[in-house]
Amino acid sequence: MKTLILISTITCLVLFGCKKDSSTPAAPPVTPVINMLIYVNGNYAVAGISGGIYFQNAQATASGTLVELLIGTDPKTNEALKGSLVVSGQYFSIVEGDTAANNVYISPGSSQTWYLSFNPRTTGNFRGTLTITHNATNMASPIVATLYGTGD
Repeated sequence: MKTLILISTITCLVLFGCKKDSSTPAAPPVTPVINMLIYVNGNYAVAGISGGIYFQNAQATASGTLVELLIGTDPKTNEALKGSLVVSGQYFSIVEGDTAANNVYISPGSSQTWYLSFNPRTTGNFRGTLTITHNATNMASPIVATLYGTGD
């Protein structure tokens, strides 16, 4: 049987000028690696921010207290991090950032910063929620963190 296949290949090459298929096989698909990193006020938040984000006491009717939220990707990331940030709760908001919070796009090896605000109008303890929906491969989506603030 092997002889027959060899003879057929030689016959094709000699008599008909057939060419061997020299195309290279397609490379296997690259598995996406999107490792998200989260920092709150410059401190790395291991395993996301499940423990919550605390705002320092703020004076009622003052200009508010800001928390810096930096989200980036590590050097092993080979695709963009995409998603959105949503803040809910009385007196909590996203006041500024590198890009719109509803359309996050972070290139591999890059980061972006947003500022969350707590601006109470009355005294008391308040809770809000930060929800980060994303396509990272190292953390479950969405990440939901409780925001804690006290108005004095």
